[in-house]
Amino acid sequence: MATFENPVDPPTPTQVTHPWRATTRTSAAFLMALMLTIIAAWPIIDEQMGAYLGPDVRGAILAFVGFLGALTATITRLMANPAVNGLLTRVGLGAAPYEGEHRS
Repeated sequence: MATFENPVDPPTPTQVTHPWRATTRTSAAFLMALMLTIIAAWPIIDEQMGAYLGPDVRGAILAFVGFLGALTATITRLMANPAVNGLLTRVGLGAAPYEGEHRS
C-alpha cells in the first residue's frame, strides 16, 4: 500500500488555534437547531402532554435543554484543547486529518 508523504507540515487546525471560536460556533449551531425544534415541537408537546405537565415540569424541561447547550459548549471547548485534540486525532476524530499510519 502506498503511503502519502506530505513535504510541508500541515497548519494547526483552527479549532486548536481559536478554541473559543469553535466553541461559540458549535454552541450557536446547537442553540439554533434547538430553538427551531422547540418552536416546531412545543405546540405538539403542549397539545398532547399539556394536561399532564405542570409549569414546574415545563420549566424543568427548558432548564434541561439549557443544560445540554452548556454541556455541548464545554465538551467542544475541551475537544479544542491541543492535548485532547492530539488524542482524538490518534483515534481518527481530530480537527485535522490523521497523519500516521492507519490500521486495517
